[in-house]
Amino acid sequence: MSRSISVPSPAHRKALNQIHRSAGIAAGGVLLYLLFTGIPLQFTDELALGQRHVSAPAILDWYGLQAPTEVIGNGDVAYIGGQLYWHEQRLGSIAGGMEFNGYLGSTRQATLIIGASAKRLWRFPVAQPADFESIPLPGRASAIGTSAGRIYLLVDNELKRVDAEFLNIEAVSATAVDWLRPVTLPPAAAQRYRERYRRYLLTAERLLQDLHSGRLFGQIGIWTVNISAALLIVLSITGLWIWWRSRQV
Repeated sequence: MSRSISVPSPAHRKALNQIHRSAGIAAGGVLLYLLFTGIPLQFTDELALGQRHVSAPAILDWYGLQAPTEVIGNGDVAYIGGQLYWHEQRLGSIAGGMEFNGYLGSTRQATLIIGASAKRLWRFPVAQPADFESIPLPGRASAIGTSAGRIYLLVDNELKRVDAEFLNIEAVSATAVDWLRPVTLPPAAAQRYRERYRRYLLTAERLLQDLHSGRLFGQIGIWTVNISAALLIVLSITGLWIWWRSRQV
């Protein structure tokens, strides 16, 4: 006895084909988006995406990234949010991405700029800031100053002097020191540093990751990516069903 095979009506076949096409178009568009945002992430190190920064104000505003309000400095050196700037050039990038724990002040000694944070003493030539050097302090500094052309520090409430070779820091007896006093920059001057600081808050790697996952667009973006994954399942099921039915006709 032969077995009868039910054949879908033309209306059912048309509806199934329409579902298959719609799911394919929607899923295909998102797949292309994931492809274009995902491929660069496979070469993060080669493209140095972690070291490249996004400076577009519209994107930074979208993330809600803002620079600290206060900028302190003296001379041509300024400090904001763990970063030092010389003539608006970011010294943190020169110092291997170092973040500075506070800023106590800086002074010019001949062709050098010498300054200190709470835990480090640093210097660089005026003509070549890229030759930045720093040494750790034997405690926590609270002030830096000068006397008779020498650099003095107050470290753990003890007076210390830096030798001329910038190698040793030795305790000395009390002496009159002209302590440096950084000040808070006025809003107009501070704004220039705030803008530059903001440019280093978002890496290209983070932006691509958020684009790829949909997080950049909030819950809507995340759900779009998730639904697209579900559409791929629908696409597979309807494709198999259409293929199987075509074999039975």
